[in-house]
Amino acid sequence: MDATEIRETILSVFHANRSEPDAPFEDTSFLRFLFNPPVEYASARNSFKALRRINRFLHGIEERFGIAFTNDEWEKNWNLPGLTEAIVKKLGNPKAQVKFIEKRCLQSRREIFGLPFMAALVILFPLVCLIYKLGAPLWMPLGLAAIPLALLIKFGTGHHLHYRRVLQKFRQKNPLPE
Repeated sequence: MDATEIRETILSVFHANRSEPDAPFEDTSFLRFLFNPPVEYASARNSFKALRRINRFLHGIEERFGIAFTNDEWEKNWNLPGLTEAIVKKLGNPKAQVKFIEKRCLQSRREIFGLPFMAALVILFPLVCLIYKLGAPLWMPLGLAAIPLALLIKFGTGHHLHYRRVLQKFRQKNPLPE
């Protein structure tokens, strides 16, 4: 895949995630133009709605190309030529990419039952015991505890499944000898 094809694919993902797909934009600060009206990238990262749009765009890029961004790259205010160059570089080093994507898969898998899950248990177990001791039927505190646990697992598995799809896409495009 050459730089022109990569640029066109980036633009297709960009237009799919914009609030106004046909509006004009500048190559030098094109992430600002994900929003209508265009917003400074630093202030957009402070809004949940804008951050969801940025994350959707970057996840789309990761899935489309079968790459994974580092934490610093997630925070970076990309311009179109810079993002194209970074993707060309990532696709040029498949062994490093597959190791990094596998690392992200393991991290996201640990996040499912990691610290948030343990914190929920530490908080919810005493709460369930307290509510039960106060005379509530057992199903009530258990039901209340199941809701936050289910939400933690749902959000954790979503992140894990994203990186599994990225890894699968990468392996389809770059079959590596075992």
